[in-house]
Amino acid sequence: MRKLLTILLLLTSINVYRADAADNQVPFSVEPILPANQNSDVSGYYDINLKPGAAQVLQAKLFNPTDRPITIEVSANRAATNNNGLIVYDGSEKVSDLGQVATVQEKSITLQAGETKVTDVKIKMPSDFKKGEILGGLYFLQRPEKNDDNQAMLTNNYAYAIAVRLHRENKQAVKPALSLDKVTPELINYRTGIDTKYVNAAPVTLTKMKFHAEVLKKNGTEALYTSDIEDFAIAPDAPFNVPLMFDNKPLEPGEYVYRSSFTKGKEKYEFEKAFTITAEQADKINGEAVELDKSSNWWMYAIGILLLIIAGLVYYVVRLNKKVKE
Repeated sequence: MRKLLTILLLLTSINVYRADAADNQVPFSVEPILPANQNSDVSGYYDINLKPGAAQVLQAKLFNPTDRPITIEVSANRAATNNNGLIVYDGSEKVSDLGQVATVQEKSITLQAGETKVTDVKIKMPSDFKKGEILGGLYFLQRPEKNDDNQAMLTNNYAYAIAVRLHRENKQAVKPALSLDKVTPELINYRTGIDTKYVNAAPVTLTKMKFHAEVLKKNGTEALYTSDIEDFAIAPDAPFNVPLMFDNKPLEPGEYVYRSSFTKGKEKYEFEKAFTITAEQADKINGEAVELDKSSNWWMYAIGILLLIIAGLVYYVVRLNKKVKE
């Protein structure tokens, strides 16, 4: 019961996404029309217990409080975990969509000034879904307005999301199935680091996890780079990526070890994977990175200068000996 309450609080806290309007006026509002089989403990989003193969219609009420027409684009997206450990519904993360579960009846809705409309979304529980949950969201995005030249104007992007949680109650608890798929050196937002891909293969949401990761040299004992995220949430039945930044330090070729853990009380999932940074990868990523701190490679420059000095001294001694013999 405590775990369910945590999930409900998480969903309630992230069901709205918006950008501040320049005039502080909300361009539109969306309200879920909760069905008769709605979980009575939840009011801010759809939380429905459905049998395998069962279907029904979800409804949402849209309202335009402004003095001009607006157009809203509607989509149904599967919940995903973003790079910061937050569950999002905007379709920005690369996960499978809700196409087999939810069908949006009107993908584009125009509201006149002061108008209210109700839109329908058909949902159907997969016939082979026996236990766990399907987590997604209905996403409502205002289409940018156009000027007299039919060009999109630079305006605030306003959006609203309503979470949709479909579940099948089962006495047997669903166990998480987390795995670490791969670790790769990457250029992340024009900065050096590594990208890691995890998969939660189970239909269960994980919340309030503490995430820790570190990178070490192979056979090393001291962490070179670390990352910590509090309140990490993991969407069900989906992959997710967690980057680890190298603090603007250049990538150095070599063999490394990546270690990570997700912890919540006595619940703990630990991972370890070896990876290699090749000279080619380091050169390419370092060459494209911005604000790169090259001071960490001072020893390489020092060695280079020392070699030049030694070469010069050798050349001088050879020339001097030659002159003495003459």
